[in-house]
Amino acid sequence: MESYVALAYLQYNFGQSDKPLFACEQAIRLGKKLVDDNPTNSKFQDKVAQSYFTQAMVQCNLQQNQNAIKSLKIAVAIQEKLSRDNPAVTSFRHHQGKYLWSLGNLQCDSQLSDEGLESGQVARDILKELINKDPSQKQILPDLASSHLVVGKAFRQKGQRAEALSAFRESIPVFETVAQEDPGIKEYNRACYLVLCTTVIGDQKKGLTPEEKAQRTKYAGEAMAALRQAVAAGYANANEMNEDPDLNSLHEREDFKKLVKELEEKARAGDR
Repeated sequence: MESYVALAYLQYNFGQSDKPLFACEQAIRLGKKLVDDNPTNSKFQDKVAQSYFTQAMVQCNLQQNQNAIKSLKIAVAIQEKLSRDNPAVTSFRHHQGKYLWSLGNLQCDSQLSDEGLESGQVARDILKELINKDPSQKQILPDLASSHLVVGKAFRQKGQRAEALSAFRESIPVFETVAQEDPGIKEYNRACYLVLCTTVIGDQKKGLTPEEKAQRTKYAGEAMAALRQAVAAGYANANEMNEDPDLNSLHEREDFKKLVKELEEKARAGDR
């Protein structure tokens, strides 16, 4: 079963189309057989949930959002039962939170903001509880930060801008504590988090107050500082920076254009 999941990941990462989906289906089929033969083995059930999660990621990549939502709901249901039956196993509860925020994110992408908000909030509460019980469980932090983002995304869709800003703000200090091998990527992602805050400050239809303009300027400035730190740490993908929709609100800034130009010039110099 694990070999099929690993194969699906490889095929997915190499951009193959329906092959990863077939590998996931095989993993699920084998996993269910193992569960039927070993009904008390919780690890097999956990692996089946993981297979459904991988299947959902593949389906999402294939633009099969409704199928992906169904797969994630199955994964969540399996993990919820595992968590209830094995309250001492932190990883089961962690996986439940991870699958829930992933479900919430996809629900938001499918304009199901109420469902996305509920999934994100439940995920956030689960992951917060785990961290509060054992702060050493650092591997949970990226998922906790993501759950805050999903809650913010859902609130933004619902037009509740103050609540969205609060959720986005909460994600930043959590994300900053995440250990990451590549500091450039970490700073780049932090910039994206900061820019999200600018998108929910004020009401564009009514115009921005001086205080709201100052808030936006502050977050945008911090985002630019994070991007410069990312470049200093080795981040060099000018195309990603220039095309990333999360950074759209920075595109008209002269310092942003200058930074992208510097990266492009470095890339050209490296090609010579």
